[in-house]
Amino acid sequence: MSDKNLVDTLLNLDKKKITYVCWKNISELNSSLIGLSDLDLFVPNIYKSKFIDYLESESWIELINPISEYPGIKHFYKLGKNSNFYHIHVYFKLITGNSWIKEYILPFDDWIVENREWNSEYKIWVLNSSSQAYLFIFRHFLKNSSIIGRILYKKNFFFIRRNGNLFIRNLIKKLKALLILKIFIIVRVF
Repeated sequence: MSDKNLVDTLLNLDKKKITYVCWKNISELNSSLIGLSDLDLFVPNIYKSKFIDYLESESWIELINPISEYPGIKHFYKLGKNSNFYHIHVYFKLITGNSWIKEYILPFDDWIVENREWNSEYKIWVLNSSSQAYLFIFRHFLKNSSIIGRILYKKNFFFIRRNGNLFIRNLIKKLKALLILKIFIIVRVF
């Protein structure tokens, strides 16, 4: 069961007119809401000050990892009533890339907000399923666009393939087909 405190924090974002959307790792929402995983939120940059002020007023603490600090990404933590630590991983810009090297800023801020939908089970705004799939594929291609990226991403991708749910497994099959198509097109061009 989720800590009402975290759910209340999310519900109050709407009351305070702060737009947000859970944009990735949505399959882990239950784990995020019980403090076992981080919650990945996108908040448009125009709401950044308002969002940070609100979280601070609710006793969320910002922690900084000096090794992997990126402008536009912040980490907030709070101890819940059930003694779990909750972690909100907030993006004010869609920054992506390999775990320790966020090389790309995606120009999809408006698109992300336009494609959010209300998840009544968890009481949170999430990216709709088709947009999640498109973004997953896009990010997958970006992460595999360099040799280092392929090495780093292959390790993480193997874990997902072995332990992922049915949706992820089906998505992986589609990705493999797209990769074969991409290779075929490149070979045909040259």
